Amino acid sequence: MSQQFCGPMIEVRDEWIDYNDHLTDSAYSIVCAAANEAFLESLGISTQYQAETGCTMYTVESHLRYLAEVHRGAQLRSETFVVAADTKRLQVHTTLFV
Repeated sequence: MSQQFCGPMIEVRDEWIDYNDHLTDSAYSIVCAAANEAFLESLGISTQYQAETGCTMYTVESHLRYLAEVHRGAQLRSETFVVAADTKRLQVHTTLFV
């Protein structure tokens, strides 16, 4: 897959906001996980794949970079693309945009 996958819009929830009115560190992980799950679903290797095969994908490693502040009510969109893949592993890069 050489093109980017554009995930669904995700609205920042009130419970994800900290006392500085910014998205919490943990919420970035939640949003990225949701974006990546949508990507896996588009490839056919999500919930239904697990139900049919007993196999699943899971995250072994992730890296987050905070390049912009995100506030309450913001709409986030994601873009994901495959960096590397083999028969057992899938390395992706996901970017969130406000």
